Amino acid sequence: MKDESANSAQLNVCYRIYHMAKKYYNRFAYGDPNDVGIPGETTSAIEAIGNVAVSFTDLEDQIALSISFMLKRGERIGRIVTAELSFKNKLQMFSSLFRVERPNSDRLPMLNDLIGVCKEAEQLRNQVVHSSWALQVEDDSWKRRKYTAKMNGNKDRSKS
Repeated sequence: MKDESANSAQLNVCYRIYHMAKKYYNRFAYGDPNDVGIPGETTSAIEAIGNVAVSFTDLEDQIALSISFMLKRGERIGRIVTAELSFKNKLQMFSSLFRVERPNSDRLPMLNDLIGVCKEAEQLRNQVVHSSWALQVEDDSWKRRKYTAKMNGNKDRSKS
């Protein structure tokens, strides 16, 4: 009975992560304009960048918590196991553990969607967080700049 309730809790966490990722990280789009949007939604670019960082950290924390459930060793051990893992490695561990624990689950397609959405969320978060932002005085807009130093020379990828 305890195993069933642990699996149920694990699936509930997976479900919450899936819907959180779909709602908050689906290309940062809201869908219906009448939707409430992201809690703490703001029109300030600086606050929006902070919201992206904080929301992504919450997503990463939920995945770490899910790993803790699947390890069945408690949250403390789960936190030790996941503390030094990159987001990509947490996703891989989460996916692998779920597939081992539930190889015949009817939720595997949802897991595949979740992993894809989370990978895209990470890419988008990295674009936002690892860019340089400058306020354009002329039109009061924000311009994102990303500098690279690849082997083919330095590049300035500026976007408004």
